[in-house]
Amino acid sequence: ILYEVLLNDAELILLDEPDVLLHPNWAKKFIKKLVDIITQDSILKEKQLHIIMSTHSPFILSDLPKENVIFLKDGKQINPDITQTFGANIHTLLSNGFFMSDGLMGEFAKSKITEIKDFYEKVKKSKNPPKAHLKEYNDKKKDFENIQKIIGEPFLQTIIKNYLDELEILFNGKKEFLDNEIKRLEELRNELK
Repeated sequence: ILYEVLLNDAELILLDEPDVLLHPNWAKKFIKKLVDIITQDSILKEKQLHIIMSTHSPFILSDLPKENVIFLKDGKQINPDITQTFGANIHTLLSNGFFMSDGLMGEFAKSKITEIKDFYEKVKKSKNPPKAHLKEYNDKKKDFENIQKIIGEPFLQTIIKNYLDELEILFNGKKEFLDNEIKRLEELRNELK
């Protein structure tokens, strides 16, 4: 939504979430296109313009110097722990500039990964894991393995794999785990041939 107000020989342009319906690639180009339009238009480039924009886009934020940005949380101005916004990493801006301290992963994925971690920790704290948790482990094992295989962050995928390997050794013994691991590696080697 564009609002334009005449202000003592200056133009005030208010843009309320102009990027909200844009594809991320278009949002990334929004500020450059806006500046190009203003500087290439013979009428606009002669005017004194003040542009005020609201956004939740780290792409927009990364094209603006921090001095020109006001951060609001619950309607109050705050100063997040960001040294600079211009040219900053959008993941840093998203987590710090938009107060997403609990991470950038979707809540559903996080809950599934946390379920594995919580089960692992519960079993490790148990005095007799095979007796107390074997049925639950067997019921959840396939789901846990499937979740681990589709995790997109390689480091996190490896950590969860290590949890599952430890659980497998705990419940089924080291020999069976190693036999299965050798079989898996031989199958992988055959696929590569």
